Amino acid sequence: SERRSGLFLDHTLARNMLYVVLELLHRRGRLRLLSWRHAPDDVGLSAMIVEDGLQCRIPLVPDAVIVVRVDGVDELLVVEVDMGTVAPVRMQRKYAAYWKAWRTGKLARLAPAPVRVLTLTTTPSRLARLRLASMSSPEGDRTSRLFWFAPLDGFGIAEPEKLLAPICSTSDPADQHPLPLFTS
Repeated sequence: SERRSGLFLDHTLARNMLYVVLELLHRRGRLRLLSWRHAPDDVGLSAMIVEDGLQCRIPLVPDAVIVVRVDGVDELLVVEVDMGTVAPVRMQRKYAAYWKAWRTGKLARLAPAPVRVLTLTTTPSRLARLRLASMSSPEGDRTSRLFWFAPLDGFGIAEPEKLLAPICSTSDPADQHPLPLFTS
């Protein structure tokens, strides 16, 4: 349908904007973009979670898997671009599966670097709902900094350095103020 194809286009443009921003930051010497992968066959994985007492396999196909080097430190970002079309309860399941994949070492197989799951989304209220979903998903403690969130309008091609500014929040309830995605 036309609505669906429009949403797909918005989603693809948002993912690609992140790539261009990272490439610009790379060219300006602010970070090194070591790897960018987004083909489902290259980045897809799955994890088992428990739901209603039953084991469920949850497929995970991130929108991008990125390795960057900032100040000599490599970091793996598993990116989810959220356009507000997936119910928070489905995102909660996805976050639980990412948590499990992280705990079992599956995420580490994507690249040998510290990992974070970065969700880019459309509005502050959506960001707050997804942050809450990441904290309330089953499978254990959600006070880590595995899950990071940033607004899609918080950075862009015209001003890529804004991605380096304190625009992010995490799944840790103790993080009450915006944080930079990368610490330098």
